[in-house]
Amino acid sequence: MKKDSYLKANFYLLLFICIIASGVILKLAAKIIVPVMFAILLSLVMLPVLQKLKKSLHIPWIVSAIAILGISLSLIFTIGNMLVSSLSTIVTLYPRYENRLMAIYQIFAKAFKLPFNETNSLFENLWNQLGVRGAVQSALIAITSGTINTGKTLFTIMLLILFLVSEMNSFQDKLSYAFSTQKVKGRVSKALNNIIQEVTQFISIKFIISLATGIIIGTGTFLTGLEFPVVWGFLAFILNFIPTFGSIISSLFTIVFSIIQFYPDISSIVIVTLIIAITQFTLGNILEPRITGSNLGLSPFMILVSLSIWGGIWGFSGFLLAVPTTVIVKIICENVSFLHPIAIFLGNVPGETKKQLSPVDESDTTEETEGSDTTI
Repeated sequence: MKKDSYLKANFYLLLFICIIASGVILKLAAKIIVPVMFAILLSLVMLPVLQKLKKSLHIPWIVSAIAILGISLSLIFTIGNMLVSSLSTIVTLYPRYENRLMAIYQIFAKAFKLPFNETNSLFENLWNQLGVRGAVQSALIAITSGTINTGKTLFTIMLLILFLVSEMNSFQDKLSYAFSTQKVKGRVSKALNNIIQEVTQFISIKFIISLATGIIIGTGTFLTGLEFPVVWGFLAFILNFIPTFGSIISSLFTIVFSIIQFYPDISSIVIVTLIIAITQFTLGNILEPRITGSNLGLSPFMILVSLSIWGGIWGFSGFLLAVPTTVIVKIICENVSFLHPIAIFLGNVPGETKKQLSPVDESDTTEETEGSDTTI
């Protein structure tokens, strides 16, 4: 008994060390692993669409994949051009907002006792007295290199999706040859089906909700007269993929710009704030939970923890990948007996998680019980 306890303690200690080592490896190899993760998740989302197109229209997988990726690239290129145009216009129109920014900065400078020189312009106050020069230079370098890296990463992801999708058609054959026993094969197949179903559902619903959020906020800011509505709509769309914090950050950016543009007209600022607050609350706090329900089965606390962990490992990409990756980890833990406790802690309701813990069918459990005293 003592020997079993000693072995179990050593096992969990080694498991903990392996988890820490895996985290270090994932961080060091982020440039390689992150595109692969995006490619896998997007391929899982595309899989049901490709299956329907093949079944109903008899279109080969690779042809459907090329068509979907081509349409996606066209949309990304169009939206990218619109964003670049809007951002360049913001820089061009900066002098128009100089006085308003100066008045707002003066209020904050008095409130928080920041250095302020009335004879200098806003740019000079920020640049010379608050040491913004280094931050601006670093930001410009980061944006330039980030744009180039994003283009390379996007191209890599597209290639990976193309090759991955082309091999999905023969995956069942690989599964049959990889696992000899029917029980293990069934367990792996069930786990993969759960991963595909839950990840596809999460990403699809999140995409629709985020798109609706971006369209409503973009349209609302346009109707209220806020400049660059495309930027605020896109910001709401992309950051909405990050649970909780993403919507807060995008809302703050939009509201701050409305203050800069409309100040001292308080009514327009209030209208923009109400549009954002009502949209985010209705879609994010009421509609999305009702659509998703408890299908993901993740604890809200563990979602925040996963955001911190994956964000720390992979940066902004980690925030986007946090929830789908945690869902995959939870499903794997549900199908491995000694990882069941981790699945329970990751889950929202312990009772519901336990129902999913049985790795084999009832008949298989009965056969194992009769043939052996040990259980998996």
